[in-house]
Amino acid sequence: MASRNPLGNLFGRSPIRPIQEHMVVVDQAAQLLPALFKASADEDWEELKQTYKAIVASEREADKKKRSVRRHLPKSLFLPVPRSDLLALVGLQDQVANTAKDIA
Repeated sequence: MASRNPLGNLFGRSPIRPIQEHMVVVDQAAQLLPALFKASADEDWEELKQTYKAIVASEREADKKKRSVRRHLPKSLFLPVPRSDLLALVGLQDQVANTAKDIA
């Protein structure tokens, strides 16, 4: 049985790494937009379809990570930044992924 560290429980796990992972997935979705535009301009519908699917997959993965961050965000007393700011950051990042999907 793992022992619990009361001091560690007071501070909680840092939410920064999961937020960074979310940011990477959001960036992947946004970075696919130029390829989508190029495929559209070249009338390469098969490439456009594949790029669209990749954007949708990245957006779905971003949604999963967003839910995970929100569920596991510590409610402890001592976070490095206010919890509301972290939730707002995740929400803004999610808007980027959603916009990329909407454009696609």
